[in-house]
Amino acid sequence: HEWQLEKSGLEFDLEKARSVASVFVGTRDFSAFRAAFRGNERGRIKEPICTIFSIDVVEEDRWGLNLTSPPISTKLVGGSEAAKTFAISMRGDRFLYKMARYLSGVIIAAGLNKVNADDVQQALESGDPEKMALPGNYICAPAHGLVLFDVQYNKDVDFHWVK
Repeated sequence: HEWQLEKSGLEFDLEKARSVASVFVGTRDFSAFRAAFRGNERGRIKEPICTIFSIDVVEEDRWGLNLTSPPISTKLVGGSEAAKTFAISMRGDRFLYKMARYLSGVIIAAGLNKVNADDVQQALESGDPEKMALPGNYICAPAHGLVLFDVQYNKDVDFHWVK
């Protein structure tokens, strides 16, 4: 799954997206980049300090993608022109509720020149999501494109699988 943005006429600036992504790296208070709990979880207190080890934003080559096998079709998915595709990968010690989605949304907004590194720094320092809540700037990426790729544990963690 992936998040396909509507054609807006705006070019995606990969370097600006990477610049904003780098602001998130480190141990920080991510209060401004989480959602409120719902239902039975409402009112729950969760420590907002998290460590992001890395965030990578890369352009993926989609020219060779063909999801059908000949002789059905030899066309690329979506037509003869490949769409620009970017992947965001994050590594951290933990993530708050919807935090990965908010970080992704803000990184994409930066790539579309809607926010900059100073905006993100202000939101991190204040802990207030309203600092970036200008129309169209503060977005939560949809869940359908989010994939938990890997979980790594310390070497001293020992699992005993139950059959």
